[in-house]
Amino acid sequence: GKPARIELPTEPPRTSGIAERRRQLRAGIDQARLARCTRSIAKAGLTGTYVQIELAVDASGAVGFLNVIDTDLPSATASCVREVLADVPFRSGAPATWREKLDL
Repeated sequence: GKPARIELPTEPPRTSGIAERRRQLRAGIDQARLARCTRSIAKAGLTGTYVQIELAVDASGAVGFLNVIDTDLPSATASCVREVLADVPFRSGAPATWREKLDL
């Protein structure tokens, strides 16, 4: 008979890096600055808003990209929120690329 062929993935998906980077993202958000972004829509009674982002952080902690992929925010507010998120500092660690939904 023919020998069985077993294929092993060369690189298993990294989930520990994502968990670590997700914690750093949430801990690093400047909440006061974020509140300034959403103040005008909150005053208008718009609540329960969200932004979904996709981002990549390398081993040195540098952000490779940060894209808003879905949101129910007006574009000016979404841009403001994106700038706050882009300024979150990341420490060196495992590289990760992930999507994150943030309720505002």
